[in-house]
Amino acid sequence: MDSYLRRGLTPTTITSSLSWALRSTSLTLDLVKAGFPEGKYLFAGVVDGRITWANDFAASLSTLQALEDIVGNDKLVVSTSCSLLHTAVDLINETKLDDEIKSWLAFAAQKVVEVIALAKALAGQKDEALFSANAATLASRRFSPKSHQQGCSEGRKFDAAALKGSDHRRATNVSARLDAQLDFHQDF
Repeated sequence: MDSYLRRGLTPTTITSSLSWALRSTSLTLDLVKAGFPEGKYLFAGVVDGRITWANDFAASLSTLQALEDIVGNDKLVVSTSCSLLHTAVDLINETKLDDEIKSWLAFAAQKVVEVIALAKALAGQKDEALFSANAATLASRRFSPKSHQQGCSEGRKFDAAALKGSDHRRATNVSARLDAQLDFHQDF
């Protein structure tokens, strides 16, 4: 219990809610269907805080609706999958990014907007224009030559037998790498 208290969790928050990062939707739905505890809140982390890609609103809303059918709308909370502490703050600061690529991304500020949009949609206040724009953005990324390089899929076929002995050793020795790291950090 002491480790929980050091992290700022009280017995009340530990026992009254469950939070799941919904990386594997079917697995999570199966777990919830198997028996969600009475009187608990489910914080559904449908907005992934570990990546910078924009959320798929349609898929997330479908997951949320399935969860709502199981736990009830009064016990379901739309959330991010984790803290946004280490996520870049806001795309507005990215002035040099290509506009099309920028549209595919969501930093912390945009992820908060995604959570709000999904919560409103789940409550029956779906912003159709926002959901349509999201679908268009996902399609843009899916079919853009900027997100797909010729030959990339062939590169995924890994042949372990083709590895050479030199593939297991770095080109520089440890002391040279350490010196380079120390020089780099002294600049800060």
